[in-house]
Amino acid sequence: MGLSNDEDEFRPEIKVRPKVLESSKQKPPPPPAAKTTRILKVGNISPSATKDELHELFSYLGRIDECKLYPSSGALNQVKIGYIKFDKEKAVLVAQHLTNTVFIDRALVCVLCSRVIIQKLFSQLHSVPFYSGMIPDEEMAMQVDASISGQRQLPPNVVSQEQDAGDGQKVIVTIDPNLVALGLPPYPPLPAIMEPSKIEEIRRTVYVGNLEKSCDGDELMNFFNTNIGEVMYLRMTTGSDSLPCAYAYVEFSNQTSVSLALQNNGIEYQGRTLRIQHSRVAIIKPQQKTADQALAEVEEAIKCSVGKEKENSALLFQMNRKAILSWSTRNCNSFSNLARAYLSTKQLIYKERGDPSKILQLQLDDLDLNSLGQNEVVVRWLASPVNPADINQLQGVYPVKPELPAVAGNEGLGVCMGSFIHLVIAGFLLMSNNLRKYEQDRLYRIDKTLPMIDAATLQVNPPTAYRMLRDFISLVSGDVVVQNGGNSSVGRYVIQICRNMGLKSVSVVRDRPTVTELKTELKDLGADDVFTEEEFAKESRNMKGVKLGLNCVGGRSSLLLARILSPGGCMVSYGGMSKQPVQVPTGSLIFSDISLRGFWMSRWYDKKENQQERDHMYKVLGGWIKDGKLVSPKVKENKIEEYTKAISSAMSSDEMKQIFVF
Repeated sequence: MGLSNDEDEFRPEIKVRPKVLESSKQKPPPPPAAKTTRILKVGNISPSATKDELHELFSYLGRIDECKLYPSSGALNQVKIGYIKFDKEKAVLVAQHLTNTVFIDRALVCVLCSRVIIQKLFSQLHSVPFYSGMIPDEEMAMQVDASISGQRQLPPNVVSQEQDAGDGQKVIVTIDPNLVALGLPPYPPLPAIMEPSKIEEIRRTVYVGNLEKSCDGDELMNFFNTNIGEVMYLRMTTGSDSLPCAYAYVEFSNQTSVSLALQNNGIEYQGRTLRIQHSRVAIIKPQQKTADQALAEVEEAIKCSVGKEKENSALLFQMNRKAILSWSTRNCNSFSNLARAYLSTKQLIYKERGDPSKILQLQLDDLDLNSLGQNEVVVRWLASPVNPADINQLQGVYPVKPELPAVAGNEGLGVCMGSFIHLVIAGFLLMSNNLRKYEQDRLYRIDKTLPMIDAATLQVNPPTAYRMLRDFISLVSGDVVVQNGGNSSVGRYVIQICRNMGLKSVSVVRDRPTVTELKTELKDLGADDVFTEEEFAKESRNMKGVKLGLNCVGGRSSLLLARILSPGGCMVSYGGMSKQPVQVPTGSLIFSDISLRGFWMSRWYDKKENQQERDHMYKVLGGWIKDGKLVSPKVKENKIEEYTKAISSAMSSDEMKQIFVF
């Protein structure tokens, strides 16, 4: 959890101070009543962030009229500040709840401009409401926001300086006149080598001890937010079983909240007397958010916007599942359309079967959220590849023929959320412009730590190679597997999985001008030998002991494969790229007792008894991918609008694999 604490912070005797929360003298003056605003101030933005990235991050909450990022130029280490002007006030109300969302490498601070605290240069902090309907220019922003000059800064009257602690050791001491005037403990010294940004964070952080072990972190944060000051981070832990209580660290947005927190040392909370004191450490921030964490934060923001009466429904959104789906991209409507029960979408459809380059259409459509069933979900697409089976399905030669009109594609990666989506704000949980409705049992969870392209192509080709090497004949280390179509996606996975299983692989490829380079490439993947069809016809006469042959071509190529199988061997056919029937020597069937099998990955998935093995298979394949032992073929990324070119390229065997990235 990134927490640390000394054992003496759990001393049994705690000095109790009078409760001072009710004392108006100790409270800062209340801010003026908030006026409506369409402007959001975003602070603590990473120095490497761009205006386009900031615009994209917040555009999912509503249409943006204007976006500014300051400074527009300057040192690379300058922390930035942004201003977002939405077209509707409701979008701002949601956006403010994204405070503490990690963007690139920093936790954002989002504030309504009607409540902005302006810091005048060389003066103490005081509240000045910003009611203008315009975004401040860069000069004004630089004058009123300390973070524009670099790291977040302490108030001008709070001074940190280096002192000699004896024995040649240097420490940093921070002097706050407000603490002295109130008779509160001074800040503890910190190591002189500590980064200035960490010093500033620590000076905004307090330690809270003697919490009940069952204390809820959200309730504790709400307590401090309501009674002390705005909380930027809270980290809580119950500690070891030997400790009698839990403790937490609370980092405020403003350093001035620390003095008020210290004055309430000894306040009673949930029947226990709290110990509140200066922190000596900073809360460790996450360096990178996972997809689930980011989506959870947006979910929470939207839950806040729809109110308590919608909370139970909002909690039903299932945001942490990645799933298999097909080609379509979606366009979420503006936040202003709160009452609408549908989303505008774009999708690749076909109304007839035939030439894939001619029958596909990019169509605008509406996704009716009111029609969602209890077992249906809305899916946000990330990426979807174009496989040979997809082309065959468009041509009408694939066994599975969807009812027309149909959406093209069968495989991809996306993030889905659950049913009970009755408001258009559900769309803003998606963080992208691509939605589609599916039955939950058509989707499958996968490892969310896999790279996007690998995850998007995980359902078809790698499992096809894996299953053919495991399900038809017993293979042991050193056995030989021969395949045609060695340059196909499945063929490349066969080569790598054979290497990982200790098997020898021989690949047959079509002759081409670049065949020498291709042979080198396949051998680099792990192939023991690579032959052209003509070379294989000669070399195969001397091959013996081949237990398994994998055929995706048919015709004469399948005849050569079957001929070299050892007695009891097996040839598995999973494709027919030559569009010619499988050929088999009669003598091999009679005298060598070889077997011929067909394999279709979709049929394997349809069998419920394979569910547990499917989990295991994805775990094995995912492990190889993460270890660098299973590499996806090179792909060409395309936008959905580039579908004509992408499909034409996919139909050429000489082109690299095509994939739509949304």
